[in-house]
Formats: sequence, C-alpha cells, structure tokens
Amino acid sequence: MKTFKSIFLQLLLGIVAVASWINCHMIGNHSDVGIYLKRTDGNNEIVGTSIDAGFNGGALAMGMICSVCIIMIVWLEINKQNRK
Repeated sequence: MKTFKSIFLQLLLGIVAVASWINCHMIGNHSDVGIYLKRTDGNNEIVGTSIDAGFNGGALAMGMICSVCIIMIVWLEINKQNRK
C-alpha cells in the first residue's frame, strides 16, 4: 500500500510538473514589443509600448514549481528504495 501511495504521489507531481512547464513556456514567450494604435475619440494615436510586465516573474515562478515537483519525485523514489 505504501508503494501505491508513493507511485500515486509521483504521478500527481509529474502531472503538476508538466503542466507548470507548459505554462512556464507559454508565459516566457508572451512578451510583445512594438507600436500599438491607441484609439481616442476617432483619432488614431501611435503609442510605443513594451508589454512584458509580470510575464518574467510568472515564468520564473512556474519554473520553480516544476523544479520542486521534479526534486520531490526523485526524493520519493530514493526514500522508497531505502525502505526495502
């Protein structure tokens, strides 16, 4: 029964790790730099902006979640081998 719990936890951590890695990759590639049209009362005004605030921190956080999940999978496997 203990082995089943360990395998279930490893599977759950693996799913979380893959999901966070996918989100990390999406968030990390989501910065735009360019010229956008700002619409004000029928007049078009060109505004140069850089939209990347928050994306770097979000990608870093998701990467850390992925890393912790992988470390915990390895830790569970090492503990499972020591109990035998």
